[in-house]
Amino acid sequence: MTDKEPYTSKIKELQGALSSAHEEKVRLATGKVDMVEHQALRQEVESLRKTTKELHQELEQANQQGRLIEDEVEDKNGLIEQLNAELDGLKQALQTAEERRQKAEEDRLQAESRAAVILDKLESDSQGAVVYSSSGKSSALFKGAALGAGACLLVLELVALGMGGSELFSRLLAGPRPPSVTPPQPIAQSAPPPRPSPNPAARRPKPKPATGPVEQQVEAAQSEDLDPIKVRSDGNRIHEDPEAGYALVALQGGSFMMGNRTGVIVEESPYHEVSLKPYLIGRSEVSFALYDRFAQATGRPLPDDNGWGRGSMPVINVSWEDAQALARWLSQRTGKNYRLPTEAEWEYAAGGGRESPYWWGYEPGKNNANCFNCNSQYDRRSPAPVETFKVNPFGLHSTAGNVQEWVQDCYRKGYLDAAADGSALEFAGCDQRVVRGGAFNKPADSMKLTRRSSSPASNQVAHLGIRLARDPD
Repeated sequence: MTDKEPYTSKIKELQGALSSAHEEKVRLATGKVDMVEHQALRQEVESLRKTTKELHQELEQANQQGRLIEDEVEDKNGLIEQLNAELDGLKQALQTAEERRQKAEEDRLQAESRAAVILDKLESDSQGAVVYSSSGKSSALFKGAALGAGACLLVLELVALGMGGSELFSRLLAGPRPPSVTPPQPIAQSAPPPRPSPNPAARRPKPKPATGPVEQQVEAAQSEDLDPIKVRSDGNRIHEDPEAGYALVALQGGSFMMGNRTGVIVEESPYHEVSLKPYLIGRSEVSFALYDRFAQATGRPLPDDNGWGRGSMPVINVSWEDAQALARWLSQRTGKNYRLPTEAEWEYAAGGGRESPYWWGYEPGKNNANCFNCNSQYDRRSPAPVETFKVNPFGLHSTAGNVQEWVQDCYRKGYLDAAADGSALEFAGCDQRVVRGGAFNKPADSMKLTRRSSSPASNQVAHLGIRLARDPD
């Protein structure tokens, strides 16, 4: 401790004086000095001893003060660590509460939608019962009783869910809407009244062509009860480019809210609206097969596969600069503008129109993706082939987990400089590029939809790959 140095130096000086005094004492014992000088030396020695004792006491006091200060600093550091831990816990609790609130809101909307469908069906059946003749009175009474029972069950469901079903409840109290048909004609006794078709598909309207926003296209595809991949393979959604050997999904763009809506995580804030133009984005990550073809054609070195295989495996150990070179090569071969997606385009496509932390819901679940703790056969071991896991609502594979993906943007903490049109952030001196999506060797939390990270543009690592985008024809 620096405060001790003056005392240590003084003690050494006194020790030297004592040594000199001792020598004088020896000289006195031999009778080489007179008694006056002897007395003076004795007094000097006593004075030096007293001074030395005082200095030792002061040094001990300084040591005690130093120890007290160290203890106080340790206590304050412990308090700071405790406060930081409590703050992290509050942030996590706030984020969890917000995620649960969002899920509850989704459940409420779905329940109200189902309730409205049930109510319309009950009203439709009751109207059908009204047009029967007097010979069908028993059927009408039966349907009226069914309507009443269904209405009671519907109200009980809404009350149990704690949802705002006041409009639906008022419709129930008002009773069925009057039929908008002409008065019924008498039906011959020999002819039984017509009955609805028992086949529900016969009453289901055919879905309209998916020409609206992407969300409407997804709803139309799902309403047909068909495999979503087949629905999206109608020529309007999935584009196979033979020259490129890479499948892309066409998205119509539109407005969405980007970032973390809680505002707790600074890196993902502020929560802001972005309006995107139509674009296409890769249905999966770029595979080794495609990248190796590009590397061999241009004389570039083949990236290491870490012993996990090539072919349909996602290409890894490639830099942001390598991704730019691949996009330029594909653009020259096809005459189309291939590029990396912007960060906004990536988040919009990865979410598939959902606002939950993962496109499939609020928890990692089992075998939905490949990460450190995703409960898949690939967890922590290696990437999986590019089309291993199920697609999101927009038809994209592995937007969460497997390998992280480069995007076009320069990295900056937060979205204060983000463009409202979703264009990439570029600035002079940019040495870090944004990376999105999570990876096989990273925890599930890192692959949440809004999570961001960064890496130097020249970095080549085993958990980082490429997903390309391009402009419409």
